[in-house]
Amino acid sequence: MDLGSKIKYYLVTKYKSIQKGADALKITRQQLYPYFNNDVEPGASFLKKLFKDGCDINWLLSDDVESEERLIIMEKKIEYGVELQQGEELKKSLKQIKSQVDSVLRSLENR
Repeated sequence: MDLGSKIKYYLVTKYKSIQKGADALKITRQQLYPYFNNDVEPGASFLKKLFKDGCDINWLLSDDVESEERLIIMEKKIEYGVELQQGEELKKSLKQIKSQVDSVLRSLENR
């Protein structure tokens, strides 16, 4: 997999869309296409953004068989992160529901 394809793969895997990936990196979608097409090699500042976002730079810049193993590891890290985020959102929703149920029960008790 070439560098541009890896960048695109990372963003689509993590964010489910190029636009959401661009938003997360605080750049425009149009700025990504030259990287995807391998028209332009990414500079240090862009690579730093990817690194801070959780991308494995060794995988990104490598073209050996080990990079495919890193791809699997990165996918699992992304899945785990998404699951954690969804778990936190679920926990928050459940707290809100519990609060609403408690409120309804209190109002019924006061009747």
